[in-house]
Amino acid sequence: MIKNKIKNYPIYIVVFFIITVSFCIIQKISNIYPFGTYSNLNWDLSIQYTDFFGYYKRVLQQDENFIYSLTKGLGGSTFGLFAFYLSSPFNVLLLFFTQKQIPLFVFVTTVLKISLAGTCFCIYLQKRFSQIAKEYLILLSVSYGLSEYMIYQSMNIMWLDGCILLPLLLLAVYRFISENKYGMLYFLVAATIICNWYTGYMNCLILPVYGLVELFLMDRWNQKENKKENFVFILKKEFQLIFWEALGVLLSFFMFLPVVLELRNGKGQVGENIFQFAWNGKIGNLSKTFFIGYNPGIKDITIYFGLLPMMFVAAFFFHKNISKLQKMVAAIFALFLVLSLWLKPLENIWNGLRTVESYYFRYSYVMIACFIFLAAFGINQSKEIEKKSLDISAGIFECIILFFGLRHQVYYKYIIFSFLMVIVYVLLIHLHWRGWKRILIVCITVELIINGYILLNRVIEKNDAKDYVTYVEKEQKLLAELKSYDQGTYRIDQTSKRWNAADVNESMSYGFHGIANYSSTYDTNLALKLAQLGYSKNRTVYSLYKEPNLALDSLFGLKYLISSEDYGQFQEVTQLKAYLGKRIYYNKDALPMGYAVSDKAIGGIDSQKNVFE
Repeated sequence: MIKNKIKNYPIYIVVFFIITVSFCIIQKISNIYPFGTYSNLNWDLSIQYTDFFGYYKRVLQQDENFIYSLTKGLGGSTFGLFAFYLSSPFNVLLLFFTQKQIPLFVFVTTVLKISLAGTCFCIYLQKRFSQIAKEYLILLSVSYGLSEYMIYQSMNIMWLDGCILLPLLLLAVYRFISENKYGMLYFLVAATIICNWYTGYMNCLILPVYGLVELFLMDRWNQKENKKENFVFILKKEFQLIFWEALGVLLSFFMFLPVVLELRNGKGQVGENIFQFAWNGKIGNLSKTFFIGYNPGIKDITIYFGLLPMMFVAAFFFHKNISKLQKMVAAIFALFLVLSLWLKPLENIWNGLRTVESYYFRYSYVMIACFIFLAAFGINQSKEIEKKSLDISAGIFECIILFFGLRHQVYYKYIIFSFLMVIVYVLLIHLHWRGWKRILIVCITVELIINGYILLNRVIEKNDAKDYVTYVEKEQKLLAELKSYDQGTYRIDQTSKRWNAADVNESMSYGFHGIANYSSTYDTNLALKLAQLGYSKNRTVYSLYKEPNLALDSLFGLKYLISSEDYGQFQEVTQLKAYLGKRIYYNKDALPMGYAVSDKAIGGIDSQKNVFE
């Protein structure tokens, strides 16, 4: 038994190694840092996350509190922010990186996460399907680790923790059903919520559905004639599964409950009309997921995980060793997965009972994992690929590629490449050349590298990687000189941003008290109040500071303004140098951030009298 376990380890190492090297190759040929000149900080990773990482580094150094901080806007709870963005254990690695090296930290963390996601999926497949050859285990695991979702969400790396834990959770569900072991399920449910609240919710959502599918796919149905007994068994197991999952959620309540309560003030509010019947475009749009290199816009589905694994999914339904009942259950399951991508109310449930306005289909990794499960189930039934069923699915894919590829105006070179790859896979499986299974692994890896390269070149901003390092160096010098000049406690804010108008979290990153703030855990009441006071027109999304408002700035204790413009009502501090074209201006009318009061005030205030007295 020990020898068998040792033999399995090289498989996991191979998967980890292939994904790591492949991602590095994608970064290299895409000319992205650290192998190229383009920054790997794109979109929200640049706007929000880098500053949150800077804040969390100060938390780890005990220079900041992770529950409450005065650097978040006018000051507020940061627990929801921590749970949504920063609770991943991988973020402890920030201790080994300076603030200038955060892009390197992002790269290292991303590589580790997607490689571990593929490795954990390999563990799941190897434990769940005992008859699959190790080459197929590697192939399917690499398909998960290098799937379109993983590459695309390298801009939202906090969601990748859910991708790591999902396959382990699926394994825990299978063990509970087959062996009645609930400990792994109980602790992993809590772990997935703690590591990232958002993807933890998605992972928990799929477990009862997956458990039901596993129960119906069991050989038990073919062995017993008593269908009533089987239904009772399934209902009992399903309720037990939900019970242990609920206990796992309760185990995470020390984080889960405060986060839910805090998010109710921001994006955690249940959206309006989320159950209104609507479709996400036409069903034909789903066909775009069958192509290498289609244009994944901000509203498009990102579930591409390789042509061959997708053909394996289709082959499941033509497999001669799979019963009609199993095919029917799998068909209902697949329909549920497709409808989750196409039916708007289902999508809104997956997104946390709300409509999202960016990064659509955030739960696509769940769909990818479930589809690969069906592919592995089909292979496991005959210990090998069933050629006839594969031929049928290959024919279907060729028709889809030609018909929908031309209809959606996919680049002809991608249509031809996809078409030829299907033929290559079928020939390799039929000809059985020496080492053909290893060649399949090479082919699927190359295919996913090409798809990843095309994807990144369409979505990255292509900013210079050196700009971030230069900005951090200059901003740190600017603030260090100001703090040396005035060592008191006061507010600072900026009208000149590093990236764009939404890039307003530098107070958290550099440790000064500001007014502006933006995150998914924003306080709606505060944002609304600041807008009503005249700081911005945006009334619900985030707190902005675009230009001085002398009366309110003075009331809030904003003593210094960092700006590339002279607004007149502030006086330039000529003793301090300008960096990045930004100078420091002084507000002589700023009130203190806090006031000392008489002990007589501690006894409470009589509501019948003038409170200002």
